[in-house]
Amino acid sequence: SGEGANVKVATVARMTLDEEKEEGAVTLQTLWYYLRCLGSWPRVLLLSFLCWTYNVGEISPDIYLAFWREGYSLFGESGTYTRILVWGCIGAFGVFLNINCQTVCGVHEIKAGRLTHQRILRRVIGCPISFFDATPAGRIMNRMGEDLMRIDWTLSQQVEVGCICFMSLLNYTAVVIVVCPYLLVGIVLLLPLVVLIAEVQRRSMREGLRFWALTKSPMFHVMEETLAGVTTVLAFGRSDVFLTRFEDAVEANAAWAYTKDLINQWSEQRLHVVGALIVGSLAAVLCAYPAMVPPS
Repeated sequence: SGEGANVKVATVARMTLDEEKEEGAVTLQTLWYYLRCLGSWPRVLLLSFLCWTYNVGEISPDIYLAFWREGYSLFGESGTYTRILVWGCIGAFGVFLNINCQTVCGVHEIKAGRLTHQRILRRVIGCPISFFDATPAGRIMNRMGEDLMRIDWTLSQQVEVGCICFMSLLNYTAVVIVVCPYLLVGIVLLLPLVVLIAEVQRRSMREGLRFWALTKSPMFHVMEETLAGVTTVLAFGRSDVFLTRFEDAVEANAAWAYTKDLINQWSEQRLHVVGALIVGSLAAVLCAYPAMVPPS
């Protein structure tokens, strides 16, 4: 029909294409790409080991104090001042481990961000003119700005902190299980609940962040085209129309920013409850069987 032909012609003749977003989980290929940017596999394993030493540096002074309370010594020290000196040296060594971990991880994260930025810039510069005709400048600004900021700052920070927290979790869990093996039953029972909360939070946050990043492009695009044609807009008295478009774009982006904050609050409240249950289980076991664990 004539109406269908007009719709088809309008669709074909449309120059600017709508921005699309990924669906589903982040692929393993993306994760492997970032790990390769960090360096070779031995370097990635070295970074993981350094994250483990970060937690070792944090808990080493406390472990030595526990040994001191029980009357043990590392180098045969017996006097109070000698023990304080040893404790201070262990603390200084722990600070060195922390600084060393963050420095080495930071160097490799900067390298990964620089390599990714160079590759993206080469791809964008090498695009044909038709790409820039069909892609709004605000979308390019958003991707070259927001996405690269996520790689340089958010991703690198979360990978480092996540690895450190995972290693800390392994250390603390190992200590608790060695001291009180019966607590392993409570951890196993609560583990499915933790996995469920984490999975719901991960999926919701993933889509929320994608929509939040997607709704940023219209803000940049409206601002860019308004500044480019500000004289024409003012001449025809259409400033209110462009202002309304910009406010609508900001409102849509702010809604998704609020959504991702709500998702964080939702998961945080429930994980606190699970953590309280684990601590309560440990306290109940210690009260029921006080002779099972030494006072220290």
